[in-house]
Amino acid sequence: MKPRIRSWSLVAAIAAICGLLADSACAQTELTGNQAAVEIAGRTNLTRFKDDLRTLSNMGTRTYYGDGPSASNDSGVAYVKREMEKAGYVATIYGVYRSIYCTKIGAIRPDSMYLVSGHIDGVGGSGGACDDNGSGTSLTLEAMRAFAGPAIKTRYSIRFAIWNMHEGGWKGSDEYLKARRSLQGKESPAGSGLYPEPVWRALINTDMILYDHGMPAGPVQIAGADIDVHYSDYAYPQQSLALANQLVDIGKVVPVNYPAQTTPNLNGSDAVVFVSANACPCVDLRENDRNTEIDKGASPTHHDESDVYATYSDADFALGYSAVRRVVGVLSVLTKATVTTSGTSAQPAAREGDARAARDAPAIHVYDASGRLIPASLTVNPANSSPEVHCTPGEKRAAVKVADEKRW
Repeated sequence: MKPRIRSWSLVAAIAAICGLLADSACAQTELTGNQAAVEIAGRTNLTRFKDDLRTLSNMGTRTYYGDGPSASNDSGVAYVKREMEKAGYVATIYGVYRSIYCTKIGAIRPDSMYLVSGHIDGVGGSGGACDDNGSGTSLTLEAMRAFAGPAIKTRYSIRFAIWNMHEGGWKGSDEYLKARRSLQGKESPAGSGLYPEPVWRALINTDMILYDHGMPAGPVQIAGADIDVHYSDYAYPQQSLALANQLVDIGKVVPVNYPAQTTPNLNGSDAVVFVSANACPCVDLRENDRNTEIDKGASPTHHDESDVYATYSDADFALGYSAVRRVVGVLSVLTKATVTTSGTSAQPAAREGDARAARDAPAIHVYDASGRLIPASLTVNPANSSPEVHCTPGEKRAAVKVADEKRW
C-alpha cells in the first residue's frame, strides 16, 4: 500500500518521531501559590460574566415570596442548574425554597470547605434584578467555572451556593444552615470517603457589585470606584477581618483593575444568617457600604424597575468582574489550589486537512525507560507534514516505534 503522505519513508518517520523525545510535548508543569491564583483567575471571562447577567436580567425579577416562586424564579434556578452541570458538577436543588449548589471536592480534605454564594431572587416590579442579585449569582457561576476540571486540584472543598427567597427574609440560606449545620464533617456512608456537608471554614457572599457612581449617585461610574468587602466584627471577628484583608490584598497578585476596601458593616445579606448563628468567618462583597451608602441612596437601582441589564455600562460590568477575579484568586490561595498544565496537547481536527492528517498518521507504540507501554497518539501537521506525538501528561518517553510498518 502506498503511503498517503509520500514524502515520508519509514526511516524518516521514525527518525522524526524520535527527534521529539527531548521536547516538551508530554511535559507538564504544576503551578502552586500565587502562580496558581493568577492562572485560575485567568480562566474567568468577562464576556461570560456579562452573558449570565443579561440572561438572568431578561428573565425578570425572579421573585420568590410566601406563595412560592415565580415562573422567572423557576427559570433562574433551572439556568443555574444547567450551567453547573455543563461545567461538570453535580447540581443539587435543596429544600423547600429551592436553593441550589454544587461542590468542587477537595483532593486532600474533602471534609472541609469554603462556601461562595449569592442569591438568585429579586424584587423590583417589571425590572430584571440584574445587580441585586444577578451580579452575585453570576460571580458565583464564573468562580465555579474557573475551578472546574481535573487540571485544578484544591486541598479543601469549595461549595458554590445560590440561595433562594433571600428577599423574603433570607429563607433559603437559613433553611440550609439549620438543616445542615449538624452534618458538618460527617462521613456518609461510613467508610465511603464522602462528606455530604464538609465543615464550613468560611463564607464569601456577594450581593450587588456593579454600581459605584458616588454618593449621591451620578450618571457614570466615579473615578474612585471600588469594591467594599464587608466583614463581621462580632462573629469570628479576627478571622473575618483577615479574610476581608486577603480579598483586598489579592489585588497585588491577581490583576483586578479596581481597588477594594474593608468595612465592618456586614448587613442585609445571606451572610448575616451565618454570622447570627456564629457559624463561621464571613465576608460580603458589595459595590458600596451597606449602612452608610446603599441604604442612603448610593445604589438607586436597588429594588427598582431600573435594575435591568441595559442600565449598566461596560465600566459597571468591569467593576463587577474585578470582584470575580478577587474571589477566585483568594479561593485559590485559601484552598491551596494547584494547576497542572501540559506543554502541548492534541488539538481537535477542526479543518478537513487536519482530519485527513489524523487519518493518515501511523499507529505508534511509546515506551518508558522500564519498557512499559505508555498511552500515546501521533498526529501529522497538514501544513508541513511534521509528526506530533501526544502522550499522557507526566509520562517520560524512552522509545517510540511505528506499530504498523506495512502501512508506511
